[in-house]
Amino acid sequence: MASSEPLSIEKMLDLFVEEKEPPARDAIKDALGLIETECEARGVELKKVSSGYRFQARKDFAPWVSRLWEFRTLGIAFVGRKAGTLFASLAGNPGVDCIQTTDYAR
Repeated sequence: MASSEPLSIEKMLDLFVEEKEPPARDAIKDALGLIETECEARGVELKKVSSGYRFQARKDFAPWVSRLWEFRTLGIAFVGRKAGTLFASLAGNPGVDCIQTTDYAR
């Protein structure tokens, strides 16, 4: 399971709504405390923010994580530029009957 936003304890409890014996709020809090402790020696941490809990990279690793985002952005720009060039060359080719485009930016 992954979430694009922090999860509150209420949202975590909602995940168990169909269970016969859902965990108690205190059990979830205890589990979160245990996860926080276990992450102390790792590159990620469980952080409590105003809207809930989220995993994030530790500040010590910020230089490396930011490089990953730069690489991803450069890679997407490169692929987009090459795709545009390919599309333009195919569109003018009389041997290509149909070109189907797809909007992936949803």
